Amino acid sequence: MDPARATCVAPVDTMATHEELALIREARSGKLSAQLDLGTRYLRGSTALPTNLDAAMHWLGAAAQQGSVDACSLIACHIPLDCALAVYDAATLAGWFRQAFEAGTTEAGLLFAKLVLHEKNFAARDMREHALAALQTAAHCGSHEAQWLWAGELRRRGGCEDAALAWEKRAAQGGLDAARLSLAEGAKQQGDVDAFLVWALPVARAAINQTPDKRASSLTAEQVRALAQCAEILAAHPGPEQREARAFWECAAASGDAQAQLHFGLWLAGLRADDELATHRPDPRDQDEAMQWLVLAGRQGVADAWYALSRLYGSARHARPNAELQRHYRQKAAELGHCRAQYECGACAWSSGEGRASSMVRALYWLELASAQGCTMSLELLRHIRQANAETHCITLSAPKADRKALFTA
Repeated sequence: MDPARATCVAPVDTMATHEELALIREARSGKLSAQLDLGTRYLRGSTALPTNLDAAMHWLGAAAQQGSVDACSLIACHIPLDCALAVYDAATLAGWFRQAFEAGTTEAGLLFAKLVLHEKNFAARDMREHALAALQTAAHCGSHEAQWLWAGELRRRGGCEDAALAWEKRAAQGGLDAARLSLAEGAKQQGDVDAFLVWALPVARAAINQTPDKRASSLTAEQVRALAQCAEILAAHPGPEQREARAFWECAAASGDAQAQLHFGLWLAGLRADDELATHRPDPRDQDEAMQWLVLAGRQGVADAWYALSRLYGSARHARPNAELQRHYRQKAAELGHCRAQYECGACAWSSGEGRASSMVRALYWLELASAQGCTMSLELLRHIRQANAETHCITLSAPKADRKALFTA
């Protein structure tokens, strides 16, 4: 135990009763029963001794060090593992949890297995077989996390996929999100949309309920991914599913996920990332919100978002078309490597250049970048430019780099 930490736990409340003060003195003197009693009181909390997990861990750990199996069980059942690991090393805790498990505390078996099998700094690998047996027992006793971890161990053994899948399904049916998402990912890889939704929708709906005020920063990356994937599937179907799709996408986008912001913005605007129009008819009232999400995605370096904005401002469907903003956002997308935007920048520079050398350089610059990405339209336009303007093309290519830069920025 960290000595510095030991001095800051187990505060004495000024409102403690005479009995509790006496108990604290006995615990400090090393009396095992007093340490166990005091640790239990800090777990439950009272007017004089409010709930304090640090203090509880301090006194229960002291009792466990003196061999109290009851203290080991209480730590396993009531102290979060990260809290316990902040005070004691993994080997010490594993020993306590093994004692508690062998005494009949199932929860301790799961923690024992997690420390031995997954804790990076755990050195006593000779306990692995005991840990596997404890994990299997905890799984059979109904611990969904143990069922999930046991499925993983079976897969690591090889040749046990059917048994692993059965345990994974038990954990998922018990409500464990990690198991649900694993099964959803498997269904997605197999192209089974219905099975994907069976496992992923509960996770997405729980995430929505977790953030009623739309503050999605507390969501995990897995929850955000489930929200976005469910939204994408539901959005393809007209009807009531659209409302839920919107809620999912909005929550995922509000978490700060750039791809969710992009796809939510595209959906609101009635666009698709492949330059085609979306199948559903967008609500004109959503246009401003669509642009807000696309700007947020673009600021995170998503070139498709800037290009979508250029399409919006150049579209007749936009309430306020703006050719200048269209060019601005198209160039931002091109600068981030968007192939179609690079081609359009080059084509516009060529068509509006009126033979100026600076326009030639701009056109060649963007078209060559797009051609390097395999854009056939850029290749064709480059051939046309070179054939029609061979002399000017040679002059621009033979100019020093500094001069070409000046032409490009002119």
